[in-house]
Amino acid sequence: MRRWLCWVGVILLSGLLLAPAAAATAIQIAVDNRQMAFQAEPPYVDPRSKRIMVPLREMATALGAELKWDKSTSEAILRLNGQSIRLAAGQPSALVNGSAVALEVPAQLRHQRMMVPLRWISEVLQAQVAWDEARQRAEVATMMPKATWVWDSRLIESESGRDEILQFAHDHHVNAIYLQINRDVSPDAYGAFIRSAARADIRVEALAGRPEWALATSRESVRPILAWVRQYQMSVPPEERFAGWHLDMEPYLLREWTTNRQRVLEEWMDTVQWLGEEMNGSGLGIVYDIPYWLHQVKAPGTEASMSAWLLEQSDGVVIMNYRNHARGNNGIIDNAGAILDEAYRQGKQVLIAVETAPNAESERTSFYVKGVRLMEQELRTAHSELTGHAAYGGMAIHDYRSWAALEQRAE
Repeated sequence: MRRWLCWVGVILLSGLLLAPAAAATAIQIAVDNRQMAFQAEPPYVDPRSKRIMVPLREMATALGAELKWDKSTSEAILRLNGQSIRLAAGQPSALVNGSAVALEVPAQLRHQRMMVPLRWISEVLQAQVAWDEARQRAEVATMMPKATWVWDSRLIESESGRDEILQFAHDHHVNAIYLQINRDVSPDAYGAFIRSAARADIRVEALAGRPEWALATSRESVRPILAWVRQYQMSVPPEERFAGWHLDMEPYLLREWTTNRQRVLEEWMDTVQWLGEEMNGSGLGIVYDIPYWLHQVKAPGTEASMSAWLLEQSDGVVIMNYRNHARGNNGIIDNAGAILDEAYRQGKQVLIAVETAPNAESERTSFYVKGVRLMEQELRTAHSELTGHAAYGGMAIHDYRSWAALEQRAE
């Protein structure tokens, strides 16, 4: 995950140790590409350790943490995503979820403001730091929410298989897994996996769908899958239940898409409404995978685009934005804009998906050729640009197996 920090022209030093030339100028801090303006006490370089020190309150707020002050112990208490941090001025370590974690430099009081090492507070609050020599500022990047697909649910039948997937998810900051429904896999295997994932703060959604699902003729084969999930949800405790439905129907892959697109679109819309009725009462929200160009297709019988119409029928979408460059024409950022705007107007959330498997369409559609190092860099660039959009919910990498294989190639 931290390989992205090896940027060309970016100098990284353990603990963010500054050279004298940089230390002599005003310290600039940017969080997700937005420069911070410190109101009370500005950042400074500790003269002994040469570490950047920043105001705890403003830095914690910028990183999304809740900060309180315990007067009885003179400690600051931070909370973020279930994590609790307690620290006091002058102490060489802090308590993170009850365990002592050493600080690079003890917190210091400066004009009644608690100052802490920038790298330490950033990393403990799940962010990453790099020094940008060209702009003379510290770049802080919050962790990208990530999701991935697991199409072969037989992998979860063994404890080792479950552990391998969840360890990979932990190492790559994945907080959502789309797990295929296979009725030949026992409910106990699904329950064990979902329970373990929940302990790691990973949500698991029931994954299903094929191009032919969009057609009315497929409904009889779809009903047993929907029934299986409903029965499963009713028979297991809350900690073993799916967190939602994730449907991957891609009818534009059907031969009929080129021969009678209007009919396919109409049947697709009918099927989406039918699915909503069938799933009503299950307590599961629905998310659809859609291609980045779907806003260019009009939904028959409406004034809306097909992507806007699907957003109305669902809890959100994942844009299959299969490009391997972030910026520029036809890049990840450019291609996401239209559907992100549609989602914003409806108050829905969008994830941006990229591909890691071999793809014969063109060299620009997958990171298979470019590798994980460049993928992390491009995703970080896209994340920094998109994170200010209210509808943006993070990145999704398709899929677990090809992503893991790409990682192995890089080792």
